[in-house]
Amino acid sequence: MIANSTVSHAPSSELSKISGKISRYKKTREMANFFFTDRDRNIMGLSAIAGALAGAAGMAASTARDASNLREQADYIEMEVNGLPAKGWVWFSPFKNGDDVELIGTFQGDYFEIIAIARPQDRTIALYPHCSRGKNAHITTIIKWWLMATTFLVAIFTPALLTIFEVIRGKEKILGFLGVEYFYASIFTYLLFGTYSLVTGRKFMMYVHAATQIFKALGLPDPNNIDLPKRTKRKPGDPGAFGVMYFNY
Repeated sequence: MIANSTVSHAPSSELSKISGKISRYKKTREMANFFFTDRDRNIMGLSAIAGALAGAAGMAASTARDASNLREQADYIEMEVNGLPAKGWVWFSPFKNGDDVELIGTFQGDYFEIIAIARPQDRTIALYPHCSRGKNAHITTIIKWWLMATTFLVAIFTPALLTIFEVIRGKEKILGFLGVEYFYASIFTYLLFGTYSLVTGRKFMMYVHAATQIFKALGLPDPNNIDLPKRTKRKPGDPGAFGVMYFNY
């Protein structure tokens, strides 16, 4: 029985959820390119990005997409859920035959294309690579790391390094470099790193939009503020991939 389906079995860009027990499970660890080029993003647009991810998942290992040399490891999983074939890419799959799961993805003719798989029993979820935060959580993370990294550089690392040089040179006045010039240099550094963070963060927005749609399909509250890496609480003995490539939700 297929539950919570929002579309028919015809190919679609809309996300659907199906629930059931895993059978005929197969997992293969592969190298593939999961990043989209600027041209890809312009053609697809963000409005249908989650569906585009699902539709493009099967092409992830193609020669054309690997040409950009941004390949990384992920799991290609194949299974049946209530007799329906399902397959797709997730960053890391901890699932097995017999698990009761919820699959998020799209119907592609005679099979279901997976972009996320969740196990409600222990709140474990694996998603298409780089889909782990909602929009607000992503923006907050980008700003936090920009401020932390830049502040460390201009307020701790650089002053400490310059002070060491002054001591080695035997200068009587320590911290003499802390003047107007250093202030303006610090502002420039914040702007430079801020621009880099903005550009880098924008490249991940398609995955952020996809993650938000996945969270909505699962019925999770406040999907824009969900931060799966932050939600996941590691315990001693947990696999290294837990909290990095698959999560609690």
